[in-house]
Formats: sequence, structure tokens, C-alpha cells
Amino acid sequence: MPTFPGWPSWCLKGLGGLLIGVVVLYCGVFHLCLRIPLRQLLAPLLLHSLLGVLGGPFLYWSLKHETLSAGDRRPFFLAVAVIGLLGCLLLLYYGWKLGLVSGTDFRGLSVTILIVLPPGAVVGYYLAERIYPSPYRHRGSQVSDTGKRA
Repeated sequence: MPTFPGWPSWCLKGLGGLLIGVVVLYCGVFHLCLRIPLRQLLAPLLLHSLLGVLGGPFLYWSLKHETLSAGDRRPFFLAVAVIGLLGCLLLLYYGWKLGLVSGTDFRGLSVTILIVLPPGAVVGYYLAERIYPSPYRHRGSQVSDTGKRA
């Protein structure tokens, strides 16, 4: 049976990724490049951090489930799709609220995100299953090295 990293190491990696995201995306792109004051970035930063903190256990469970349950990747793709969808809508909402996205663009992009992302996750799941079959999943009887059925 494969092993899976423990919860503390998973949390440390997640916090490291969150810190990099805060520095690069919020401080680098939004504050330095787009000249948005840090005070206005506080609410979206806190909500994105909350999404990461709440989504972390869901991702941990989904990857652990995939590793330990004969390679079922559906929970992982569901977790990534939900977190990605909420993250995109959050960025779009605050882009509109800060005046970076017009009202017309906001409506069109919202509908596009809601229409494209969920089917994209389903297509991604089926492509991953075809291109990278799980080494833990056994489909039917397989022929061994000796030529006999297992």
C-alpha cells in the first residue's frame, strides 16, 4: 500500500505556497504593477487566504483518497474545480469592484467562467485517465510476465 505525507508537512507546503502567492500576485502584480493601494487589496487577500486555508484540507483528503483507494481521481478533480471556480470568481468580483473590469465585462466573464470551468474539469479528468492511467487501478484480469492470466 502506498504511503501519503502527513498533515503537518502538507500544511507547511500549503502555507509556503500561500506566502509565495501573496508576495507575487498581491504585492507584485496588483500593488506594484497595477498601482492598487494595499488597503484596497486587504479584503480580496483575506478571502483568497481563507479559500486556501479551507480548500487545503479538501485537497489533502482528495489526494489521500486517490492514493489510497485504487487511483480514483474524481475527488481531486472536484476539489481543484471548486477551488479554481471560487478563486476565479473572487478575482473577477474584486477586479470589478476596484474598477479594473467594467460591468459589461464582469457579466460576460462571470457567465464564461461558470460555463467553461465545470466542463473543463470533467474533460481534464477524462484526459488524465486516458493519458496517465493510475498505477493503482486494476482493470479486469491482466496477463502476467509468464503469459498466464493473473
